[in-house]
Amino acid sequence: MKKILLYIILFLSGIDGAWALPIEKEGMSIYSPSLKQEVSYSIILPEGYEHSDTEYPVLYMFHGIGGDYTSWLEYGNVARVMDKMIKEGKIQPFIMVIPDGYLSYYSDTYDGSSLYETFFIKELVPYIDNNYRTRKNINGRSIIGFSMGGFGALSVSLRNRHLFGSVVALSPSIRTEKQYMEEGPQKGWDNQWGRIFGGVGKNGKQRLTSYYKQHSPYHILSTLRNSDLKGFGIMLDIGDKEGTLCESNEEL
Repeated sequence: MKKILLYIILFLSGIDGAWALPIEKEGMSIYSPSLKQEVSYSIILPEGYEHSDTEYPVLYMFHGIGGDYTSWLEYGNVARVMDKMIKEGKIQPFIMVIPDGYLSYYSDTYDGSSLYETFFIKELVPYIDNNYRTRKNINGRSIIGFSMGGFGALSVSLRNRHLFGSVVALSPSIRTEKQYMEEGPQKGWDNQWGRIFGGVGKNGKQRLTSYYKQHSPYHILSTLRNSDLKGFGIMLDIGDKEGTLCESNEEL
């Protein structure tokens, strides 16, 4: 009888191990002094995190317009994708952090009314490093983003290369100068771009504010030398049916 019980326990333990998954913590929050509000985020910890003392790399994941801290979980099923690739030996385990990005383009506004990037760089990243077992160097941090999040991932990582060692931008919402100057309708442009980077109510070259150029990946990369990007990994991916984004991304 004891042998039978032992076999059952071992069998059930094997099943549990085979079906173990990463830990998904959705709807966590951190209070941001910069934004003067609670900011929600989700975090995914790899299988075995709670039973080890390993320090893991962190992938920060930026969503697009209309999304939130659940988007990558709901539409990308990223926890299971990561787990499958780890078990196939294709990647090493890592932590994923998905912050709520609102309609911020992951940038501080030109007038200081909303300091999202300040929150991300000075509050969220240190908070994750202090509360989870992370690799606290540039080779242990990366950002991935799609659409608006692709813009933010490129902008934030390129201007903070002392913190991040790589970036992945999926169909990033970037514009050529011509597109940016001519995009309409005006009300939509004002709410999406002018509100953040300046130029509300403006057209043509008046939209190309110095603040916008400081934050646009399109302009940031044009100011960098090859040596500035030594050791920094960039992956840019876009489909060939992405409309006007094809032109801007091809030019980038």
